[in-house]
Amino acid sequence: MKMIIQKSLTYLLLLSFFAGHMTLAQSNANIQSKSSKTLKVKLLNDENSSSAELFFTTAESAMVVVKILNEEKETVFQEAIKDVEKLRKVYDLSSLSAGSYQIEVNNTKDLIQVGVKVVEGGDAEHPNKGKTLLIGFSKLDTDKYLNFIVQNKLNEKVDVNVYDQRNEKILTQSIGKDPVIKHKLNFSTLESGKYIVKVGTKDNIFTKEILLN
Repeated sequence: MKMIIQKSLTYLLLLSFFAGHMTLAQSNANIQSKSSKTLKVKLLNDENSSSAELFFTTAESAMVVVKILNEEKETVFQEAIKDVEKLRKVYDLSSLSAGSYQIEVNNTKDLIQVGVKVVEGGDAEHPNKGKTLLIGFSKLDTDKYLNFIVQNKLNEKVDVNVYDQRNEKILTQSIGKDPVIKHKLNFSTLESGKYIVKVGTKDNIFTKEILLN
């Protein structure tokens, strides 16, 4: 009886050992954790993914500003989150060109930066995407607003078009030629379904899919 129990325990330990190693081998996630007196930040970024998952906690409820900076230290995305102590949020990096970026979290008392790499960016149809035009989209917020920031290096006219699930254009507008443009779209009056947002110039267009429940 003792022999059977010992063999069973040995078998279970070996299974646990190999399962753990298989999990580590299959995961390409890059996990970073940094902390200060009033702020703790953790970032998960899979090298094969076009998104980054950010966790942070603050010592007390405060406004927290999250920025994404490119290699030239230019802000390609920014949002301010009010009255928050902890947050878990996934940031879409699919509109960014390949390269290294810094995600900066600032609660007015402490500032922490964590690095993130975007492996794939741009496309064959628009080879200059990400070089002359950068767009950082946020997730749809609780009020159903889509916020985004545009880095318009050539000061070209930037247009926004929204299509419904029948591929019919339901909104078109020009949002200017400024080098940095912050804009938001209101989806609160639209019916549930899938929508496509296209933002860009005549040569470079970025696409974002929105699902309304």
